[in-house]
Amino acid sequence: MLRRDLEGSQSKPIVVEDALTRTRRSRESREQAARIHIDLTDFDEANDPVLERELAEIALSGRVGTFSTHASDNVMDVEDGKDIMYSRDAADCPSWRNPAYKKKKEQIPKWGKGNESMRSSLYYRIARSDRLKLYLVIALVVLIALIIGIVFGYLVLSDRQKAIDGILSQVTDSKLLKKSKSPQGQAREWLLFEDNEKYAITRERVLQRYALATLYFGTGGKDSWLISNWLNGDECARGQEWQGLGCNDHGEVRTLLRDNRGLSGELPAEIGLLSALENLIIKNEAQLTGRIPDTLADLRELTQLGLYKNDLTGSIPNLFETIVNLKYLNLEGNHLEGSIPSSIQQMTNLETIVLTGNKLEGLVPVASLTDTKVKFLDLGHNQFSGNLDLVTSLANIEHLHLDHNKITGSIPATINSMTRLKSLTLGGNGLTGSIPTTLGDLGRIEHLGLQNNLLSSGLPNELGRMTNMVSLNLSRNNFSGPIPNIANMDNLVSLQLQNNELTGTIPESVQQLQSIEILFLSSNDFVGTIPMGFNRLQRTLKGLYLSDNGLDGAIPDQLCQLSSLEALFIDSNQLTGTIPVCLGEVKDLKQLYLFQNDLNGSVPSSLQDLRYLIGLGLEDNDLTGSMPDEVCDLASTVGLDIWADCDEITCSCCNVCCPSGDCI
Repeated sequence: MLRRDLEGSQSKPIVVEDALTRTRRSRESREQAARIHIDLTDFDEANDPVLERELAEIALSGRVGTFSTHASDNVMDVEDGKDIMYSRDAADCPSWRNPAYKKKKEQIPKWGKGNESMRSSLYYRIARSDRLKLYLVIALVVLIALIIGIVFGYLVLSDRQKAIDGILSQVTDSKLLKKSKSPQGQAREWLLFEDNEKYAITRERVLQRYALATLYFGTGGKDSWLISNWLNGDECARGQEWQGLGCNDHGEVRTLLRDNRGLSGELPAEIGLLSALENLIIKNEAQLTGRIPDTLADLRELTQLGLYKNDLTGSIPNLFETIVNLKYLNLEGNHLEGSIPSSIQQMTNLETIVLTGNKLEGLVPVASLTDTKVKFLDLGHNQFSGNLDLVTSLANIEHLHLDHNKITGSIPATINSMTRLKSLTLGGNGLTGSIPTTLGDLGRIEHLGLQNNLLSSGLPNELGRMTNMVSLNLSRNNFSGPIPNIANMDNLVSLQLQNNELTGTIPESVQQLQSIEILFLSSNDFVGTIPMGFNRLQRTLKGLYLSDNGLDGAIPDQLCQLSSLEALFIDSNQLTGTIPVCLGEVKDLKQLYLFQNDLNGSVPSSLQDLRYLIGLGLEDNDLTGSMPDEVCDLASTVGLDIWADCDEITCSCCNVCCPSGDCI
């Protein structure tokens, strides 16, 4: 049917379509509107993801679309794969490239001139995106497979590994075993996956290697240990044992020794699994910290336990109820606190206890040791308190060291009952009273140290009966009176009586000590002259200390005969005369101190012969002249320190000139 357009000046024919035609055209219009066109020339390697999003939108929405791969090529319909010819005019096909738009076709390779090459190009571009996704999926699958393989190798164990793992889980918490950074976890992984030693699986052997590996990993074996063959081969192979181990014929570790080998960290509890261990010595490991493991109580065969000169802390664990075979205990030089467990009284085989250099406190555990076989007891440099009344009950004791504690009271007269005593050191306490005469009954004693106390009164003559004495130290007390006759102390090497209030002259008996090397009589009230009889000690005497007394007279030439003398301290007295020229003959002399006397004359040039001299003190005398150039040469050649009165002696090489603020 024809109608005229009532609103236009020109009439246009209007085709009145039937219903079927309108429906068809409507559907085609909607489809055309829903169609998406993608110009592949817009995309390159940098913006392919944009293309992928467009492809995804088409695939998910079910919408159709078209692609063109080149401005001169046809368009491909995504839906049916047929070519759809569009006008090349920009108005008809606005998405195509033309001079009005920024062209990128130079970036797109020409895949061919015909439709077939165009289709191949299109299919390649679409397939490439799919292949990239496929490659990613494959790579992910391979990665997952590798991870699963690795995990599977750790989780799915062989029968041998299962047997080892089962044994370990019986002695260590499974959570701790599975912590890869814990010493236990590292030891487990080594045993299961790295240990190449093929040995028969027994509980004892597995636990032995596990305990050693845990000690290795727990104390810095991988990082701080010095050269070591641990974790290589058989730990007990004859001639090739792991360093510091000793084994019996059954392949059981019976000795473990680590001495200054670079251990750092803490001792693991698993060390208690070394059930056959008899000797455990770990010493001089300054970086070994932590507490002493309680599990050492499981080492029932242990006879020697030495964990000394380390950096251990905490208290002494209660080990003594189970390790009853222990004979030697040394925990010296740590930072242990608390008291000694009373169960130590059950250690009936214990012979040596060394706990010096800690922070232990409480009463001296004499009562707990009465029924033991202890022969050597060293509790020095701690904070033990109490008195010595019960000490005499230690019938078997041979060496008793309680120095530098907080012990008070007096030395009991019953000390003579300790007839086996060879050394007794009680210095650095708060002892009072006098030395009992019964002390002279200890005929076996070799070392007696009572220094740094508050002892007083005179020295008993009975000291002279202690003929086996090697060292006698009574310094820094309040003893008075003369030195008793000690001529019979033929073995005496060191006599230290300094810093007391002893009086009188230096007795003849002192000049008869044929073994004496160190004679320390300084800071007393001795008077008289320096005995000429000292020349009888020329074979042995190395140090003569007579400072700070009231000695007068000249320096005897007989001192020049002391050919072994290394130190001569006769300062701070009232000596007169000149410096003996013969002192240059004492070739080993290292220290010569003559200051604060009334010496006169000049400094003898013969001192140049003292090639080992490192200290020369001449100040506060009446010396004159100049320091000999030859003596000054010693200052530059051997580093000699010279103190002198520079206002009286011309001295260009003196380190300290007196009087001055440096001259004290």
